[in-house]
Amino acid sequence: MHPVRYPQCAVDFENARFPVELPELTKALNAIVSSKKFEPFDKARALPSLLTVGVQSFSYKQGLPEDTTGHGGGFVFDCRFIHNPGLYEPYKKLTGRDESVINFLQLHSNMEELLNQVYLLVDPAIENYIERSFTRP
Repeated sequence: MHPVRYPQCAVDFENARFPVELPELTKALNAIVSSKKFEPFDKARALPSLLTVGVQSFSYKQGLPEDTTGHGGGFVFDCRFIHNPGLYEPYKKLTGRDESVINFLQLHSNMEELLNQVYLLVDPAIENYIERSFTRP
């Protein structure tokens, strides 16, 4: 998984060692990890950027969150189809940053598939905003 998107799952590939020598597998894994497919956007351009991206959770019953930017844009994703751990007592007081919630979503939902689709849509927009020196999308 991408260390920026999933810091709790970051793997130190440079220092990882297999119990036996597997040079071709190691070469293939290094090629995959270093490929652009795993880069959300050009980090060299993003570092000096003043772009701030906000992510909000909301309930359709309460209505969409207020747009405080005044731009009137943004992305809204309907995630009601994701198996919600908050429906179960052990998870009700936890957040998506808690390890047990992360594990629940990985094992009992298609959250990873949803996130991959969201990244495909949002990453190019973020790159565009950075190129155009936006501070808010």
